[in-house]
Amino acid sequence: MKKYQAAAGIVGTLLLLATSCKAPQAPVFGRLENLEVGKVEMGQAVVTAAIKYYNPNNYPLTLKHAEAGFFIYNKLVGNSVLDTLLQIPKRDSFLLPVSVKLNPRQILSNGF
Repeated sequence: MKKYQAAAGIVGTLLLLATSCKAPQAPVFGRLENLEVGKVEMGQAVVTAAIKYYNPNNYPLTLKHAEAGFFIYNKLVGNSVLDTLLQIPKRDSFLLPVSVKLNPRQILSNGF
């Protein structure tokens, strides 16, 4: 009986270690919030927004760096870089702030 209890304990521990060491799941996109267009200066407009995501993991995450390209009709119209440390709660939603400099002429020339 003690052999089976010890074997079950070892198997249980191995299963716990195997399931706890898997790679984190990617956050799930929710929606775009607080979209604002700033002043247009020198032929550029600054657009700010917050992107809502959900962390499906059972543990918190830390975001150290993020880069995003913004496309309209498959043409790159702006980039955003986030170099701020962001703590992401476990199994909860969070907002990712973005700021993009766009050239309105380039956007309008893309077929609008």
